[in-house]
Amino acid sequence: MWMDAGVDGNNTRHYVNVSGLSKELGRDLCSPLPRIHSFIGCDYTVAFLWKGKVRPRKLMEKSYIVLFANLGESPTVTNISGFEAFVCELYRKPKTNSTSAVRFAIFRDKYAPTNAASPLDKLPDADSSALPPSHPVLVEKVRRSNYVSYLWKKTTDEYLLDLNPTDYGWEMKEGHLALQWFKGTQILDDI
Repeated sequence: MWMDAGVDGNNTRHYVNVSGLSKELGRDLCSPLPRIHSFIGCDYTVAFLWKGKVRPRKLMEKSYIVLFANLGESPTVTNISGFEAFVCELYRKPKTNSTSAVRFAIFRDKYAPTNAASPLDKLPDADSSALPPSHPVLVEKVRRSNYVSYLWKKTTDEYLLDLNPTDYGWEMKEGHLALQWFKGTQILDDI
């Protein structure tokens, strides 16, 4: 099987021998590739800003092949903590297992006050899109990625389970599917 890649307009069109590549890489590595693609960001799921595809793939190869090989195997996800550890490592905080803690640490490191007289000087430049998702947002992202991976895996099956996207991280808004970023309250009770 060959894949048409690139664009004619800028003379980058080329063909990739997917069958040959698959034989060379092996099933253990090829099986989780579409699944990490669904998690890191594809047409149906939101990407991690400025994380690309190469570093997450290398990280998966190093420690998380089984985690991603199991994504989409069933309609439900049981290993949220594995994905949370992956995201912590993706944001270069491998000793932390809480994305919310990593979010806070990165925010504190970047925007901590340097001038006691003006402690909020750095906050107008704060960019929350560069932070990892909080735990509730990550849970919904994993659910969406699992749903997409499950559908991709079952594409050739004669019968698919009747799965409703609103049970997997999306919600209906004005007759259209929209991301459900998280469930529950936006701000913690103790703040």
